Amino acid sequence: MNMVTALMEKPYVKVGEENSIVVSIPLYDRTIVVDEVLEVLLEHTNPPHVREPRIFHFDISHEVQDGVDAFLFQLLVLGCLSQTSGSVWRRSDMDYYIIESMPLLARDSETQVGKLKCMHRCLDILPDVLCRSPKESLDIFDESFPDDFSETDLIFDESEFASETFQRPYQYLSGLDGDEALTDINPEEPEETGRLLEYY
Repeated sequence: MNMVTALMEKPYVKVGEENSIVVSIPLYDRTIVVDEVLEVLLEHTNPPHVREPRIFHFDISHEVQDGVDAFLFQLLVLGCLSQTSGSVWRRSDMDYYIIESMPLLARDSETQVGKLKCMHRCLDILPDVLCRSPKESLDIFDESFPDDFSETDLIFDESEFASETFQRPYQYLSGLDGDEALTDINPEEPEETGRLLEYY
């Protein structure tokens, strides 16, 4: 079992709770303000005698446009962030960093076909996992693979879909959508995956 698997089996703890194993920091403003991010990170700095690996999850919204490259370069390449007040936060080699992002894309004017390229170039050099859309997932299930398909791509998770957490609201909503009786809802009997994906 690797470090990430072991950590993910522990309870998910959001920002604001003490002794977080997983620290999730959402970034939604147009510009990343390093001082604000650093303030949260400093709250989750372990004492010197505590040597426990953690997962830091940065959720960068599509609306964030400025400061992404500088922030990621300082955090992941240089390994430290500095605050205007003088405080410094250093990245630990024991920690694991997840950058969740739907990157801004632009047409590359230097190529004849005008391929899409990521506006935040720092994301291009990082290892990544692509989350496929429901339509793409359905195509992959039908063995019609996209040109850029990789075995590491995340597609529709059938086990999650089969869980009661998803089945109960899905069956109610699909019943309402089809004017069906809502008395036959049974989350222990999952609906077919293809039917859900076809809605999208």
